[in-house]
Amino acid sequence: MPRHFYHLFDQPISTDILLPELEATSSVADALVVQRADFGAEQRPSVWMRQWNEGFVSVARTAEGYWVCYADMVDFLISPDRQQVKYHPAAGLPDASLRHILLDNLLPMVLGDKNGLIIHASAVVLPGGQAVMFCGNSGAGKSTLASYCYTQGAQLLTDDCLLLRQREGRLYCVPNYHGVRLFADSDRYVLKNAYSDTDVSHYTSKRRQAISRPTGVSSASESALAAVFMIDGGNELATEVEAKRVSGLDSVEGMLSQVFSLDPTDRLIASNRFAHIGALGQVDAGFYRLHYPRDYHRLEEAYQAVLATVSKIHSPK
Repeated sequence: MPRHFYHLFDQPISTDILLPELEATSSVADALVVQRADFGAEQRPSVWMRQWNEGFVSVARTAEGYWVCYADMVDFLISPDRQQVKYHPAAGLPDASLRHILLDNLLPMVLGDKNGLIIHASAVVLPGGQAVMFCGNSGAGKSTLASYCYTQGAQLLTDDCLLLRQREGRLYCVPNYHGVRLFADSDRYVLKNAYSDTDVSHYTSKRRQAISRPTGVSSASESALAAVFMIDGGNELATEVEAKRVSGLDSVEGMLSQVFSLDPTDRLIASNRFAHIGALGQVDAGFYRLHYPRDYHRLEEAYQAVLATVSKIHSPK
């Protein structure tokens, strides 16, 4: 079976399936290998280390590595060094669903333990050139707000997942892949149904919008972040749009809740993660909590609040 080579964040990937969402690259020696294997539900562990989304995702640690099961759709076996991922999909699983699980959940968890802080977040470069990140729970409005910024002239980096790096007092982000996934109402209001779209998976009504990657921007490109916004968006009780600076402790707690991790119980990985997050308090970037109502007509106010906040950060003292 032919091999295909890509970059996810700055990690080379070698796989036996086509991943059109990723940037193709040439063969490299240190690639993480993804390949199909013959194992199935009958070999699943009897005890799971952790489960979430009402059992939709289950993880077990075994002598062979980590076993990850996504309902009755696909099983993965990850080597202890997290350098090889074997998968066995159920018969009839759509290709789009396999790619979605792999790219938007499984590989971020694997690489989050292996390569650093990978956060559930979207990011854009504002028209003034400042990069900002929006993190928050699923449904908070990260993709919708990032898409709205895009319609106002911002450059879209990623809508759901990014790698964070801290270097020489600055915070940088590396996107997973370029694109945005929206529900029909967000697409209709924000993007005006202007782009062709494709299925994300058979179990969500979100659609992947065909927004082209900006010229000269690769999947390994990093952008220095001016601000991080922890979104309390789509809040049905909120009446005002407000961006409030948060303390170091609040920013750490907010980041921890959005980290991708295959095994948060691994002491060495957990120690490294706390060190990474603790260092965020030393970077030249502001951390804010952004509140705005669940109302598409208030997106412009949220966008203006982001612009005003970033402008204050970079105004002369």
